[in-house]
Amino acid sequence: MPKTLAIELMVKQPNPTTGLYGCGYVWVNPPFGVQQQLPDVMNYLQRILAQDESAHSRSFWLVEE
Repeated sequence: MPKTLAIELMVKQPNPTTGLYGCGYVWVNPPFGVQQQLPDVMNYLQRILAQDESAHSRSFWLVEE
């Protein structure tokens, strides 16, 4: 199975009565070094899209090499 990276961005505190509060992306076979570049991109997106102080992002391997 190819390497697979999960990326998540949460823009506000989870609340099941108000709908979506974030998004995610699954990247199959991402290019080498992408995980080292993601923090800069995700911090930028988090800063401009945040709807409250609980906004955060993370990335993690679902399948490592």
